[in-house]
Amino acid sequence: MARQDFQLSEGLAEFYGALMGDGCLSRYNCKGKKKPVEVVLLTGNLVNDMDYYINTIRPIAVKEFQINGYLQERKKYNCVRYMIFSKKVFRFFENLNFPIGKKRELAINPLILSNNKNAIACVGGYLIRTGQFIGGTQNSIMVTRDFTIMQLYNLN
Repeated sequence: MARQDFQLSEGLAEFYGALMGDGCLSRYNCKGKKKPVEVVLLTGNLVNDMDYYINTIRPIAVKEFQINGYLQERKKYNCVRYMIFSKKVFRFFENLNFPIGKKRELAINPLILSNNKNAIACVGGYLIRTGQFIGGTQNSIMVTRDFTIMQLYNLN
């Protein structure tokens, strides 16, 4: 695993959770470029999510990565995209085992779970994006998405 240039924080844990809910790491070939393009991408509802991207996600990116990223309104599709084209940022999330492409096997990295504040921030970012919470106990929270069920242990 490559070394990380950034330190994990509550903000980055929330960003990771938001990526779990409405984002992805994407790598694709682009005509005229020798190396693949790597992008960290969040996509949400134009009306409901713009405020979250502007007031929460973008400030995290600026504080932690010194990058604004790009907000793209897609009115025809009623959606907004927040994109970061940075190999360092891409590698940061890749090094936390965030999957590239489809999120069939999605889990929170143990490094995030090892710190209660980070774990809570990550789950919060996920739940804000998906609105899906199906239950829990004192020691676990279960969230669901079409293709995954996760249990987070030892949050107390």
